[in-house]
Amino acid sequence: MIRTKAIVLNRFPHKENDALIYFYTLDFGKLVLTARGARKQSSKLVAHLEPFNFVDLMMIKNKNGVSVGSVISQNSFLNLKNDYNSLLLSGKVFSFFNQHVKEGQADFDLFIFLNNFLKTINDSIESVKSKSLKDLDFLGDILKFKLLDLLGYSYQTSRCVECGCDKNLNFISLNRGGVVCDSCTNKETINRSLDKINHLKINKDLLSLKEFVKKNDFSFLLDLKTDKNFQNFIKRKINYLNF
Repeated sequence: MIRTKAIVLNRFPHKENDALIYFYTLDFGKLVLTARGARKQSSKLVAHLEPFNFVDLMMIKNKNGVSVGSVISQNSFLNLKNDYNSLLLSGKVFSFFNQHVKEGQADFDLFIFLNNFLKTINDSIESVKSKSLKDLDFLGDILKFKLLDLLGYSYQTSRCVECGCDKNLNFISLNRGGVVCDSCTNKETINRSLDKINHLKINKDLLSLKEFVKKNDFSFLLDLKTDKNFQNFIKRKINYLNF
């Protein structure tokens, strides 16, 4: 028997009566486990295996590997599940998380990221309810950006990645991993048409917003007003990483 805390990322039908459950666990990172008999009407597991549940998970080893032994919900985040906007936002964030976090690599900060996200949305339901679809799209990108930082896809923004100077930092280079000064941007090697695609013009406001997102928790981020330039920066970054 192996016990751990876990958050249910998603679940899918498997065989006739089973289900495949995607968990992010505190001690083992992302796991995909079979829950035997979870699709039977008589199963006591099904209510505890809903996406977004925070659970106590017990795993059992057998000849086919590891499967779900028992699971008990500690927090079902019912406010979140009863609001369309919250479900839409949570679905986007969890889908992105599930696609880009590897299995079997425990990370305490990633576990806290998911738990804090769910708690904040659940406790701030009126704020999320009032948001337009455009605002929700921006907030979803903000949260993806924060997740990318935790996954190690952050950019150097204090000094030019080419020459090291800290003046006239008006461009960010997607393939070089940080800001580039005007002088280095104008060099022939960087000014080629192929390389221009990887450069994005920025300003101090955008860099300040980037740092604000990295340093602040979800409750502050919920109140951010939509910024098209920053959202474009995030989408360009995700696209460049093939995310």
